[in-house]
Amino acid sequence: MVTKSSFDVRADEVAVICRDVGVKRLELVGRAAEGIDFDPTFNLIHFHVEFLPGSERPLMGEYSELMERLAELYGRCVGDVLLIDDEETWSAEYRDWINATRTLVYEA
Repeated sequence: MVTKSSFDVRADEVAVICRDVGVKRLELVGRAAEGIDFDPTFNLIHFHVEFLPGSERPLMGEYSELMERLAELYGRCVGDVLLIDDEETWSAEYRDWINATRTLVYEA
């Protein structure tokens, strides 16, 4: 049975993290974005991120900090935070699924 659920993205708190880390755009994707059969105690949370150009820290430092702070905010491991810049490497099936589920959480 497919059940609808809502995921509290905590947008205000995410916005603070995004500003601190240098995020240009953050999108929630996957089951949490769909709200279908999402169990916050079991399912992973997935995001796509685009960083601001000219960041002061190396990309991996920003990426790691974003992952850590999102995990701390939600009190659990975050599944994937994929780079929006890598879209051209995604399979057509994955791109279609992402495009159907992506939900804007933050934009600078």
